[in-house]
Parts: sequence; structure tokens; C-alpha cells
Amino acid sequence: PLQANHPGAAEMLGVREQLASWEKPAYVLFSTGDPIFSTRTGERLADLIPGAGPLDTIDDAAHFLQEDQGEEVGRRIASWLQSLE
Repeated sequence: PLQANHPGAAEMLGVREQLASWEKPAYVLFSTGDPIFSTRTGERLADLIPGAGPLDTIDDAAHFLQEDQGEEVGRRIASWLQSLE
């Protein structure tokens, strides 16, 4: 929501608080071609979550990157999980 009086604003603030207190590793992957959420949004999300590393991006995908680049998304997640070992 862009305004504090939006019906979903309070819920989104609650989500923000929960993410800011996350204590486990997190991986944030965004598409460079998402027409709804920019990579700047992804950067802010990665900065918000204490356990997240820097934002990772994937090209040639839109908003549903898991549909557009599913195999690549799977490879990236698997690689990230292996890096935690």
C-alpha cells in the first residue's frame, strides 16, 4: 500500500516487523523484468531481513519468475542451500 489509510497497510507493517526480526538465513531472488516489483524493492527486502545476503536477480523472467525461469530458480536455490552447509 502506498498510503497509511489503505486497508492492507496495517497488515503489511506487521509483515515488515516479522521480517525484520527473522533469525534464520534467507535468500531473496527477484526478476529484473518484473513489471510489478522492481529490483529496488528486492534490495529493500533483502536489506530488511537480517539473515538475507545481497539481492540475487534473474533475467528473462517477469513477475512469476518461478514459471518463466523455473529450472534456473531451482538451481539458484539449490546452490544457496549448499552454501549454508
